[in-house]
Amino acid sequence: MRRAYPETAMTLQTADARLQVVDDDLLADLASEAPAAVTAISVRFDQPYFDLEVISDPQADVPSLRGRNGSRGDDDGSRGELIRAITGRYATLREPFADHPPHLLVVRGAASLDPAPKEERLDPRERPAQRIWEGALDALSARAQELLRVAPEPREEVAAVFDVEARHADDRPPERLAVVAVVGSASASAGEWGGAEQIVGALAGGIARNAPLYVVVAIGEQEPGPAFLARMQRLRASVVLAGSAGGSEVVSLSRTALQPGQSASEVAVVRCPSFKRGTGVPGLTRARLDLVKGQAAIAFRRDLGSDRSPEAVQVVRPLESASRVSPSERRLYAHVRQLLHDAPPDAELEDARQKFRTRVEEAWSDHGYATLCDPEGKVPLTATRHTSYNLLLLLRERNGRYDILLSNHSPLRASPLSDWNTLLLPAFKDARALLEHLRDDVVRQVAERAEDFERAEHARQFEEAVNRILSDDGRPGDELWADQLREVATTRITKISPTTGAVTNFDYHLVTLLPLIDRALAEAVDEEGDPADVAARHDHHRVIEWLSRLETIRCPDDGLGDAPGLPIEAFQSKGAGLRWDPVAALVDEPGADARRRATRAYPGAMWFPLTDREKTPLWRGCPSIAARNEDVMKWVQAEIDKRRKTTPLPDQLLLGRHAATTSGYRVVREFPFESEGEQVDGDSARSTTEALSKVRFLGGFDLEDELAYRGAEFVRVWLVRDTRMVVGEGADAEKRYGIVVIPAASDRTYDADAAAARRPLGMLRPVQRYVLTSGLKRAEEIDRVVSRHLAERGGDPWGFVHVVKGGAPEPVSVTPPIVEQLHPADHDDCSREDLPDYVVCDGNHRIVRKVWKDGGAAPAVAVVGRLPHPYYARPFGRLEWDATADNELAVTPDLVSKYLPRPVKKLKRPLPGVDEKLYYRRYFRNLELGFGPMGGQGGRFV
Repeated sequence: MRRAYPETAMTLQTADARLQVVDDDLLADLASEAPAAVTAISVRFDQPYFDLEVISDPQADVPSLRGRNGSRGDDDGSRGELIRAITGRYATLREPFADHPPHLLVVRGAASLDPAPKEERLDPRERPAQRIWEGALDALSARAQELLRVAPEPREEVAAVFDVEARHADDRPPERLAVVAVVGSASASAGEWGGAEQIVGALAGGIARNAPLYVVVAIGEQEPGPAFLARMQRLRASVVLAGSAGGSEVVSLSRTALQPGQSASEVAVVRCPSFKRGTGVPGLTRARLDLVKGQAAIAFRRDLGSDRSPEAVQVVRPLESASRVSPSERRLYAHVRQLLHDAPPDAELEDARQKFRTRVEEAWSDHGYATLCDPEGKVPLTATRHTSYNLLLLLRERNGRYDILLSNHSPLRASPLSDWNTLLLPAFKDARALLEHLRDDVVRQVAERAEDFERAEHARQFEEAVNRILSDDGRPGDELWADQLREVATTRITKISPTTGAVTNFDYHLVTLLPLIDRALAEAVDEEGDPADVAARHDHHRVIEWLSRLETIRCPDDGLGDAPGLPIEAFQSKGAGLRWDPVAALVDEPGADARRRATRAYPGAMWFPLTDREKTPLWRGCPSIAARNEDVMKWVQAEIDKRRKTTPLPDQLLLGRHAATTSGYRVVREFPFESEGEQVDGDSARSTTEALSKVRFLGGFDLEDELAYRGAEFVRVWLVRDTRMVVGEGADAEKRYGIVVIPAASDRTYDADAAAARRPLGMLRPVQRYVLTSGLKRAEEIDRVVSRHLAERGGDPWGFVHVVKGGAPEPVSVTPPIVEQLHPADHDDCSREDLPDYVVCDGNHRIVRKVWKDGGAAPAVAVVGRLPHPYYARPFGRLEWDATADNELAVTPDLVSKYLPRPVKKLKRPLPGVDEKLYYRRYFRNLELGFGPMGGQGGRFV
């Protein structure tokens, strides 16, 4: 029968206490589906606490051991007085906790009676003393739901196990929150605790298989030794209750892993103050286990004298789960269920939601993982956030098969929700973040592989190489590496973020990185040229070399001579490769299969085998990947399969295999300015005007469903540097340069005389306050290639083209510069009614390079008309192009140096999960919705 937490009154519960001696019968019972030896407790979900109190070394001061008849405390009256003296002291010590009686009272150590001065002490083994303490313990047990006594004799292990269920405030059925096992023994000898490990194994394979299991250990001795603490770490005990040993404190011991790949775990040793008044700093120990947060609040109520504060002193320590389910995984699972429960009714989504609910519950029941994704990339919940990541796609050929680089992920930022128990593609915002993660994981590996000196030396060289690449000594590694990203594919996936817990639209860019696929860097390093360039090539070579040596997840049919690595059984169902699982890890005499499943993965990147196209991918059999990342892996698998239909995978995706025969650009397809032709390539636009008509605002914000250029006209124009601007009057009048927007009609080449005869549409105003050196070089080369291609074929300068570079696996779109008419919200003293203003929407580097610096004319497309919303940044003046063009930088500046973000007035509804400082991004024009991938800022992915 399940008992509710006694919130106002104490519950007398001595009759059905579940204190058990650890023997074969108990272990068999605990391994069953409904163990009788487990006490069931019900708590509120918003008060998920398990409370225990500790009376340590229960000596008691008594006024007299002489009964009324002169006997030694053996008559009913004197015995009752002694019992009341003991229980009265307990009641006094626990006054700060009076409203919250504990679920368990632990009495540890030898019990004795200390008489008044000149009184004769009773031997604890004498019948009167035994009867006094039996009566006292019986009375004390009325103050708690259960009582556990850990005495020096007998030396058997005893245990009390609790199954804690959480009740919701609404009509949802209760759910198991955690299992708490309190195990006690008189001895702290490491060799005498086999029963505790068997209890953990039985529970972890039974009722705690899908719930955190918290182990509290009580010992009769004062001070545990190193061997005992090492065993407690292996057992993943969270708290050890020991004697005071002359002091009262909590010590957390975090030790180096005992097994290769096993993470260190903390063991909190609580030195419980003695119950005897006047000895040292006597008192009472109280521990509240927060079963949701996974932490223990340990308080001491001490006798410090009448002049001291009676308030309890409290410290907080983390709880380690001894089952396969960590506290954070349990929190994440509860969060997913809460999201589904709170979702507003939607008839169109109900079937999809029910399927997702079933998927969530099945994955939790079978594997103990919280499911965050739908295989199709569309979790049937409303997204409240939006973010974008690059995913590194890097493959390796091995014995005619392919491996993909995955990472035993270290989170991009700390999360209170979930551990990262899975393998993911390396995710990063920029190249610097990717390199920093690779470096940090290498450092973490070395810390856990201190015995491997050769590996440690390679790791040191790798770390130094990455540090030099990331250095800021005039060779900005971040910008140089980011300039060599190549985009393979993009997608949008809606899933639950394991970091924030929010339903999020993720825009994923699947990319490769040229220095990692460069064959010349992989095979040999050219020693010729500038010493700094040679050193940089050496550093890039070390990165490739390190990646090539990473461990491989091995399949059963791999030969003995294949790359060393980890068995795939450790990542499949019942494997402990990515998380603690005592069912796999605490096997007394493991066979070969058990050893494979218990192999622990190190942090960082590793190679995962890909199957042939017609076979089921191996990652589908890894529960953590399926629960966390099946949507992404399914998409990536499809992109890989598309590229190996009939031929091997392209070298542009393989580690150290790409021989870049040319670094130049090549036009592979062109589209006109406007066309009425047939649709091709599914939803891709057939022309510039059609693409612009599809442009919407940035996803993840409140305007994402609106067309950005609704009702606008798209016009061919020339952008020309001109002196039409006159500043000042009379003798002070001065002609100043600006960029004029001139109608182009259907001209294919610029005719200065014809253009001069036309009335300009307006003047162009800059938005960005800088240009990048690398962006100007790209703009010059791309303009030369595209112009030559269109001239040779009579192409349309106002159309757009698909371009690839030597190392790019996929083409991207290159459009003419796009400018748009200034919104009335930005009219100012610079605006002229007779000559409207325009702002640059895309193509700033090309405009600066060709028009402002070289004095040429650039074909561009003007968006004319009053737009639904203004541009996301405030424009600068017509005469301020020199301020933009002259501010040439090597690296991208911070936000305040880029442009002036538009202040956004208070919205009717705040944007969930978005910092108000970023509200201006709601006005971003997402040109890729019309033109497809465009190569990022300045075309750097091209």
